[in-house]
Amino acid sequence: RSRSRSRSKSRGEDITEGEELWGAKDVFDDPILEQILKQGAVILRGYVIESIKFEDPGLRVSCEDLGGSPNEQEDPQIKEVVKMLLKRTEDLRKKEELQRLINQTGGHARHIFMKVARKVIDDEIHWGRVVSLLNLASKFIHKALTTNDEETMRLVINWTLQVIKERLCFWLVQQGGWKGVIMRSLQWKKVTIAASIVLVAAFVYYWKTN
Repeated sequence: RSRSRSRSKSRGEDITEGEELWGAKDVFDDPILEQILKQGAVILRGYVIESIKFEDPGLRVSCEDLGGSPNEQEDPQIKEVVKMLLKRTEDLRKKEELQRLINQTGGHARHIFMKVARKVIDDEIHWGRVVSLLNLASKFIHKALTTNDEETMRLVINWTLQVIKERLCFWLVQQGGWKGVIMRSLQWKKVTIAASIVLVAAFVYYWKTN
């Protein structure tokens, strides 16, 4: 897990299973971008944990299970961002169609996840697309958790961070960082539903073509 291996990856290249990014350490030379990605890893884990707790109270997953540290969710700003992201995806998390599609991915999970995630954060970026990406990751991890597949749980974190690194970090800097989700005033229901339509459509397309 050397620095050179992480930094040598160009836009669009996939990180292999032996090059895990889920710690989100030392992947940028720019300290601002590196901080955005590190915060993103903590926020992603917090979002996933709370989403699973909401959707399936009988299941338990910890930060350590997802490659994090025990107390990383104690930062007040992290808590506020996670809370806002969860609030903005209430309608998405209640939909069962996406989970049903994910449950049918089988051995194509990684390929389909990366294709769909990159499509969601492709031609247009806004907070609706960002929360859809986090929701996608949460659904994949939920599936892995139900089968006690700890390796895939961590890999999904890895895949999601790769997409954030490739396509979101510079945009997030323009938004003032992850806290931008707190400050932005949007028609949230409209943008998240529109993003979810793109997500499901992309998922169906890539699933059928595999």
